[in-house]
Amino acid sequence: MTFNSSSFFLFFPVIVLLYYLAPCAWRCAVLLLGSWLFYAAYSPALLLYLILASFVNYLIGIAMEKVCYSDRKRWLIAGIVVDLAVLAFYKYFNFFSITIHSITKANKEPLILHLLVPLGISFITFTLISYLVDIYRDKISVEKDFIRFAVYVAFFPKIAQGPIQRADRFLPQLDEKHSFDVVLVTEGILMMLYGEFMKMVVADTAGIAVDCIFAHRDSFLGSTLLLGTILFALQIYCDFAGYSLIAIGAARVLGFKIERNFKQPYFSRSVGEFWRRWHMSLNTWLQQYVYFPLGGSRGSDAKTTANVLITFGLSGLWHGADWGYVIWGILNGVYVSFENLISSILLKENIDIHNSQQGVLQKIFGYILALVSRLVTFILVSFSWIFFRAQTLGASLLIIKRIATQFRFLKFIRFVKEKVGLGAGTLLYDLDVVYGWRKLIMGLLVVFIVDLIAQKIDLPSTLARSNQGIRCTIEIALLMAIIVFGVYGVGYNSANFIYAGF
Repeated sequence: MTFNSSSFFLFFPVIVLLYYLAPCAWRCAVLLLGSWLFYAAYSPALLLYLILASFVNYLIGIAMEKVCYSDRKRWLIAGIVVDLAVLAFYKYFNFFSITIHSITKANKEPLILHLLVPLGISFITFTLISYLVDIYRDKISVEKDFIRFAVYVAFFPKIAQGPIQRADRFLPQLDEKHSFDVVLVTEGILMMLYGEFMKMVVADTAGIAVDCIFAHRDSFLGSTLLLGTILFALQIYCDFAGYSLIAIGAARVLGFKIERNFKQPYFSRSVGEFWRRWHMSLNTWLQQYVYFPLGGSRGSDAKTTANVLITFGLSGLWHGADWGYVIWGILNGVYVSFENLISSILLKENIDIHNSQQGVLQKIFGYILALVSRLVTFILVSFSWIFFRAQTLGASLLIIKRIATQFRFLKFIRFVKEKVGLGAGTLLYDLDVVYGWRKLIMGLLVVFIVDLIAQKIDLPSTLARSNQGIRCTIEIALLMAIIVFGVYGVGYNSANFIYAGF
């Protein structure tokens, strides 16, 4: 069951109805059973993993409370080792097996296990580790009610792809007596509808072209591969930000507040800023539980750079079991480290490129500089996405080589003009040149305008409290766009959320 499947559209209203009709004392049980059912719909057998992981970490938390502070560390290490061992077995066994085989050059074939990886195992693992670490740091109290703890782990809106929630922000909300609030429900529904629009209309339409281009990377021009790279940068944003909005909106309908996960990342003026706006819950987790424990920015510039590269490298490995993901992470770490170095030099020279007390010409130059820096940031981030989308190092290098040596832009333009001239029904990278591409461009324009406005105001909250006629018009327009232009139906895999694989 995924957020863009027909089963979810039947499941969610039933859960909302049962939750608000149930007595407050039973609501956690309703959420837990609903969340376990949501997870079991993906694979009933893997529900056992979720229950066992919850129970083991629940017991470790209880044990940490009963021992003296000096002994807590042993339980903490034991818990982290168990959680990471399960993650490594399911997600990285084959990766390590192939890597060791390549290094040793053994005659035997590497041992490959054909395992069904539990849905959202990386997100679940980080959720469990943060809970144990926060107990150790005395940031939270041990949760003694297993049902409440299991809800924290398995809460269905966020279990598959986050946002990653910390216990100190989620568990207290289980004590609140949520009443049916029309404004909050409306706000949540608006988020869900727009999230579905981003996913089904924009991301999935772009995905058709992206899949075609990357699947035939050996035969396409470099200019086409560049187009595929840009489209993937837009696809993954609309796919994951759309999912996050649906998750946050679904939680809001039930009365829960989950922190935002994206903040218009492609408007960033540096890669460092981009990562403060992209997948914010993961990057906050990595900062709190990896970067700061390593020493953060305390120490020499070399030590800080090493900490940045390690953190980003682990982020890449977390995303996928292949060296392409690791290089993607380290490359972004290099970007950020270089920016930190430039910022340090500017600070030492007492240069402020954002000085507000400027003349007209300086302000115009500042606007141009901001535009150029956003464009450069998008180019750098999009380049790194090649390693992410191609996954394997060999495929990534092939794409980069063809972009660099076989670009042939004029031939690309002639090819596109020829396809467009043939009219409707003609496919360009598996998309109808009239219907499909027009839909994609219009959808991206809507996303751009919404992101532009959302920089200034909280759109869902503002619309939820606006004139009913305006609100209903927007809701109907989003719903109709999803029905008419959304990618779904026969031959479409509704489980195709990019981050569900992580």
